[in-house]
Amino acid sequence: MFKSNLENSSFTASIALDNNVTMDFINFRSSFQSPSTTQPVTNLPFWLNNSGNNLWVTASNEISANYGNIQNSQNVLDVVEPGFNFSPVQVPFNVQIGDKIRFEYSKETEYTVYEVIEPDQDVDGRLKLRLNALVPSSVNLDNFVLHRVNPNDPSYIILDVKKDASIGDTQNFNGVILPEYPTKELKDNLDTILINLKERGIITDNEK
Repeated sequence: MFKSNLENSSFTASIALDNNVTMDFINFRSSFQSPSTTQPVTNLPFWLNNSGNNLWVTASNEISANYGNIQNSQNVLDVVEPGFNFSPVQVPFNVQIGDKIRFEYSKETEYTVYEVIEPDQDVDGRLKLRLNALVPSSVNLDNFVLHRVNPNDPSYIILDVKKDASIGDTQNFNGVILPEYPTKELKDNLDTILINLKERGIITDNEK
C-alpha cells in the first residue's frame, strides 16, 4: 500500500515479483481526497418548462440569484489536475438573444434563445428564456451548457433563397454574394476588388 499526492499529474509505483508470481491487473483507488466532495449548492431542478408544453424554460432560484455575477473559479483551478487547461471565468453570467443552450451535451437538443426575461424584470424574480422550439419532456434539463456564438467570427452564412439544384457539392463551390442593387462601380471593379482581397489574405479560395 502506498499514498500519492495527486497535485502531480503522474506518478510511478515499483513492484518486485519473484518467478512464481504473475500479475494480471492492478487496481488504483482513492481512500481520501481533499477537498472532500460536497453536494451541489443549488437544489434540482435547474430549469422548469412545464413538461415541454411551452417554449419557455425557467431557471431555479439559485441560478436566478447569481445572474450578472462572475463565477469564482479560482478555487476550482487550484485543485484540478494540471493539464486540463481550464481558464478562469471572467465574463459575467448573463444571457443574450441568440445565445445557445444545449441539454445533455447533444447537438440534437440544442436551442437558440429568442427572448430573455432577466430576474429583475420578472415578477417571480426568476431568469426565463424563450427558446426557438419545444424541449421534449424526456430531455434532462439539469444537464445543460449555455454558450454564445461570436458574431464577429462567423463560420457560415445562411441565405433565405431557394437552393440552386445545379450546384452539387457546396463545399467546393466558390462565389460572390452581391447586394440586390449593386452600384455600377462595384460591378465594373469586382474582379479588381477580389484580386486585392486575395492578395491581402482577407479571402481565400476553398478549392483544393
